[in-house]
Amino acid sequence: MAMTAYSTNGAGSTFAAAVAASYGGGVGVTATGESTLSPQHAMDNFGSTDAILLNFSNSVILKQLTIGWAAYDSDVSVLHYTGVGAPALAGKTIAQALLSGWKSVGNYETVASASQTDGGAGNGTATIINTGNGSSSWWLISAYNSGYGGSNTGSVGDGSGLYNSGSYDYVKLLQVGGDKAPGSVPEPGSLALVAAALLGGFAIRRRASGLFASGPLRGAVPA
Repeated sequence: MAMTAYSTNGAGSTFAAAVAASYGGGVGVTATGESTLSPQHAMDNFGSTDAILLNFSNSVILKQLTIGWAAYDSDVSVLHYTGVGAPALAGKTIAQALLSGWKSVGNYETVASASQTDGGAGNGTATIINTGNGSSSWWLISAYNSGYGGSNTGSVGDGSGLYNSGSYDYVKLLQVGGDKAPGSVPEPGSLALVAAALLGGFAIRRRASGLFASGPLRGAVPA
């Protein structure tokens, strides 16, 4: 599995490369020109919407995600790629991405625990996603953005396009889990490869049943 970070300013502007890094509580994203201080180095939607692109070596059915750190609100959007070939996000608007093979899996409200939303780190409860069992080797996990489409799972908030109270969402991704897609045969050990580009800390392990989970990405940098 490989991981890449992107960020986009709202629903109308284009995706641009960002930086994913391991912090206390999981993976955060820093957009170009964004502060690296907490909570701005989390995956957030304040000013720009940050996203993490996961690319697996074979098709998988993601079923859950776990947030290891959050602040304020913690709503996320999940998409998967159903197009042909590798997706190209850089330079595309969200609308263009949705027309070129990306499909909304769902928007998920308040995925962090109450103790985490005050800036607390720790293993949160896994959030069930993708109940339709969509499969892909490309998945996009993002701070919530109304431009991605899909059904809301709760109230829209203050009219700004954010759930609940309208607070901005700041989260760090700790792990994801799911199954190999039916008929998908990975190369030997492919689900156990370490993503070196992500500081060597984000690994995939495969169980005999086919269920896999990404190991926690831990770093020396404090929250």
